[in-house]
Amino acid sequence: MIETKNLIKNYYLGQVEVKVIKGINIKINNGEFVAITGISGAGKSTLLYQLSLLDSPTSGKIFIDGQDVSEFGETKKTNFRLNNLGFVFQESALIPELTAEENVFLPMLMKGYKIKKCRDLAKESLEKLNMGDKLKNLPSQLSGGQQQRVAIARGIINKPKVLFADEPTANLDSKTSQTVLDAFKQLNNEGQTIVMVTHEKIYANEADRVIEILDGKILKDKKINKNYRIKK
Repeated sequence: MIETKNLIKNYYLGQVEVKVIKGINIKINNGEFVAITGISGAGKSTLLYQLSLLDSPTSGKIFIDGQDVSEFGETKKTNFRLNNLGFVFQESALIPELTAEENVFLPMLMKGYKIKKCRDLAKESLEKLNMGDKLKNLPSQLSGGQQQRVAIARGIINKPKVLFADEPTANLDSKTSQTVLDAFKQLNNEGQTIVMVTHEKIYANEADRVIEILDGKILKDKKINKNYRIKK
């Protein structure tokens, strides 16, 4: 589903060049749940932003579902993200004045779907996350874990090829974090490809595969034996 070839990302702080991603080559298969982990500053979120087309690499190639997306212009990247990718961020980024249902169907409204179809898709998406009874709730009427599940429902409403999550449990307690991870695992069991960044190794081990980044390079890339996951 995703492949990178010699991916490099550099930034400039004034006239100083900072090398963040240093020639990374990875392959992520369709249906995998992959966690990208590492210490702060290792380059994990920067890597996620390259893979998800939220930023452009300095050099190298990115292929998603066989397409060389690194060659896309900005308009084509925007359309590709809207139609093929889903996103969940550290903050749920819900609009406070909109209900859960409205927050979820916003991307489909942007795509020009009729309001009835938007509502039907939002209901279906929220029900997958066991949030079907919260359609009309405002974010202020939801717990932190419920807000994040609404954000996940928004991320999957377009049935994305890949769902990207950047530190989705960072602001949650351990019990709520597990609820969010269980939601990811449920989606993955249904065939959803997921790429998640987390600095917490205990949560990374909930994935099928862990890619550990250090100083912009892959330190480890290992499969997780699900029979030996830590029990909560």
